[in-house]
Amino acid sequence: MNRALIVTSALACAANANAAFIGAAVVEGDSAGASAVLGQAATVLNVYATFDGIGDGSVNTVVSTSFVNINAVSGTFYQDAFGGLTPPNAAFFPLAPTLQYDSFGTIGAPTNAGPGAAISTEPGTAASDTNFSGGWFNSNPPNAVGGASVDLGNGTFGTLLFQFTLLGLGETGANAVSELLSGSFSVYTQAPGEAIENPVKLIVPTPGAMALFGVAGLATLRRRR
Repeated sequence: MNRALIVTSALACAANANAAFIGAAVVEGDSAGASAVLGQAATVLNVYATFDGIGDGSVNTVVSTSFVNINAVSGTFYQDAFGGLTPPNAAFFPLAPTLQYDSFGTIGAPTNAGPGAAISTEPGTAASDTNFSGGWFNSNPPNAVGGASVDLGNGTFGTLLFQFTLLGLGETGANAVSELLSGSFSVYTQAPGEAIENPVKLIVPTPGAMALFGVAGLATLRRRR
């Protein structure tokens, strides 16, 4: 398991939240591999919706994300010339190795390969060097592609929502910042006969700023609201 940077679960509507939905976790991905392939320092951040059990398409499952507004506070989002807003096509990785480190949104699927991995975007969804906005949804239901399947430890399981590769980090002095990512989005989780909205506030501090929170501070952010 790679280093967990922070867990964010500031739910604005806890009374309406799915009982199994915990919040969101941000875990560092293959930053070393990205740096080697891209030829410059890169930090890969994987954003997961977190649940207290494994998903099967009917429970512990993400249907869609909406009202996404996530900003790169430090650095910029890497966007590959062959990539897009949704997961990349793994068949092209041998020809374009940089594509695997593209920044994108998804509902569980890290690539567009495999059964059920049909991910679409809401109208108006867009990405720039410093902002992702809009929404993503599973366009081939019912299936378990949005089910929580990644073991994040401590009894929690995740559904991948975003991969962000950040470039240009490491500013110091007057240009130093305390956050890598900041923003908000809503996660819609599956419940019998309906999808439940779970608003999430996302704050990912830099490793140096995270040390100021301490273990107790992170634990507070991890608890279910």
